Amino acid sequence: MNGLKHNDLKVLVESAGSFPEFLDALADSLSQQVAVQAGMSRALKKVGYLALRRWPGHRSDLIRALAEYSTACTAPQLVVETAARQGYLWQMASFKTLMTLRSIKRSDPESRHSCYEWALDDKHRATKFIDALGLRRPRVYSYGKSIDDVDIQPPCALKPAYGKGSHGVYLAFAEDSILKVKTTEKLSSIGELRDSVSLDMEQGRVPGDCWIVEELLGNEGCPAVDLKFFSFYGEIELVLEVTRYPLASRWSEPDGETIESEFDLYDHYHDGVGATPEQLEVARRISLEVPAPFLRIDFVSSGGELCFGEFTPRPGSYADFSRAMDQRLGLAFLKAEGRLADDLFNGKRFDTFRGYLGQGG
Repeated sequence: MNGLKHNDLKVLVESAGSFPEFLDALADSLSQQVAVQAGMSRALKKVGYLALRRWPGHRSDLIRALAEYSTACTAPQLVVETAARQGYLWQMASFKTLMTLRSIKRSDPESRHSCYEWALDDKHRATKFIDALGLRRPRVYSYGKSIDDVDIQPPCALKPAYGKGSHGVYLAFAEDSILKVKTTEKLSSIGELRDSVSLDMEQGRVPGDCWIVEELLGNEGCPAVDLKFFSFYGEIELVLEVTRYPLASRWSEPDGETIESEFDLYDHYHDGVGATPEQLEVARRISLEVPAPFLRIDFVSSGGELCFGEFTPRPGSYADFSRAMDQRLGLAFLKAEGRLADDLFNGKRFDTFRGYLGQGG
């Protein structure tokens, strides 16, 4: 839908008289976009050959120019072969594309077992794995109960056993002071919390009625900070630092330098302090214990202490990165695949992962 502007999308939604009418209009618009994408490779190939006939002495410059407008999905063979020989094919690397392909692989019954990182999406399994590595994590007070059976005794954190993007996560500082993390809404009673959870499930924001109550890190006056490490099998490429109340974020390089190009992913920003070398090393060491090219490893930092939060195989923001960051993370993914393949070929067994998580995903 890259060719559709915001106003086009708004008109598409608001002008429809009914939902079926909207779906028909959407199908028409998207089919046009798909046709444009499908024709791009043919167009690039044709214009390339036509231009080479007229300016045969400018082959290198022409192919490089075509590569600028090509993606992994649209680049014709002529561009791929030349870019590979001349060393700039890497610019077609795409984290978005690779993450989507990984998701497709996981959805296939015959290949999903090899997406090992998804075994860690199960929070109970992830807890056992972190314990095996000897790392600090929040104490779990209860696991796997329905919301009606959960005993909520503040201070504590309530979260779904299976959830994405902070949906269904609540921080209960006291019975009359509860934070709904996703929206930063303040709730004033346990009853309001239960009503909000019921609405989360009813509207499909949380899959299933299975809940975890765990230790609350930080407090209302000094909230904990989330540190999310974009980890590529032994290399940390990017760090996202998030405060929940007030909601603010900061993207940074592993060395702590702010990355301003990704600010449009969040509405509010803060200066932050970044990750320490010791924290980066912990994340790097964990990533080497998982046979997967990418895994976001999330921690909570409170009072200078780093505590494991969760594993995220597919970050919710992956489709929104700038082109430059998408290329960079895509290349990091491909390099990580190479390092992982080398380790597997040389006999690395991932014994901790095998022992606590088995072979399944």
